[in-house]
Amino acid sequence: MKFIDHAAAILKSAVFPPLTQDQKSDLWTLYHTSKDANELSGHLSEVNLHPELKQQLITAKGKPTVEFDDVDKAIAVMHRLAALPQATLDLVEKHPHVFGHMMDEVNGGTK
Repeated sequence: MKFIDHAAAILKSAVFPPLTQDQKSDLWTLYHTSKDANELSGHLSEVNLHPELKQQLITAKGKPTVEFDDVDKAIAVMHRLAALPQATLDLVEKHPHVFGHMMDEVNGGTK
């Protein structure tokens, strides 16, 4: 699992208008202490900041902060399979080729 800090990336690339390290630090804290994009928007309305930079931060606040890798996805599938009723698991075990074809379809038709 990879954590993504959208605010850091936006503030690092902000060049117009130039921001001091203290301003970037304050904005980063404001971003991360706001519970959602609406709250952040309210806080940023009180800050003298370029409108485009404000919008970038507000938009980023609505994006996921976690990116799942293949291992995370495989673990999630295992948890979902473990939650299936025993009768379904027994049926899948009796017909592994059918299950394999179903999984191929889920994966876009590739093995």
